[in-house]
Amino acid sequence: MSPLDIGFCFFLMVAWPVYEKWIDWPRFQRWSERAPSSARLREFRMTIIKLWLLTAVAAFIWLHGGRRWEAIGMRPVVGWRLWGSALLALALMALNAYQILAITKSEKARRAARNSESIKSMEAILPRNDNELRWFLLMAMTAGFCEELIFRGYLIHVLAPLVTWWGAAALALIPFGLLHGYQGRSGIIKTAIVGAFMTLVVTATHSLIPAMVLHALIDIGGGMVTYNILKPRSEAATAA
Repeated sequence: MSPLDIGFCFFLMVAWPVYEKWIDWPRFQRWSERAPSSARLREFRMTIIKLWLLTAVAAFIWLHGGRRWEAIGMRPVVGWRLWGSALLALALMALNAYQILAITKSEKARRAARNSESIKSMEAILPRNDNELRWFLLMAMTAGFCEELIFRGYLIHVLAPLVTWWGAAALALIPFGLLHGYQGRSGIIKTAIVGAFMTLVVTATHSLIPAMVLHALIDIGGGMVTYNILKPRSEAATAA
């Protein structure tokens, strides 16, 4: 592990979660009280920028160390692994479509979802109009690629020589979950579980690409569902 690896791992595992929890989220909440939509749009855009910058840093450090892309998991998927990944993606898209349809067709289901603790804890950051939704979806696709490369790719492979591959995979779940601390304790746990599932996908397929696609689909589906929950009923029905 090079000094660059050590410094970047410290940033990913300690400094970044601390910044998001104690600086970025409180600042967003303050801005949201004055101009909610502007605060959401700014947060979506800044998240996209941050993720791409950190991905670029991870890629630079990885390649600077003379390591190959394939070693981090950036390799094509073939054979039964490709078909299995495709089936998982299709199943996830079908689930997302079913949830959106159920929400748009049932006002009772929509009200119940809106009053749920999971929605209330994140309501301030969820998209409410078409412009916000577009930026949210772009952020979701960015997170799918960037977070998987950073946490299931770079971080695991850098830490693996120190604590074994599975030990590194477990350690990588900690900052991944803590970065979603704005969702509360349950959100951290759920995010860590999703991260564990993505780790299994990477292990089974020997590639980061299926996990990137599935991660993006999960975030996109969540954004579409909550958009249809929070948007005025007539507009939500039109968008669906």
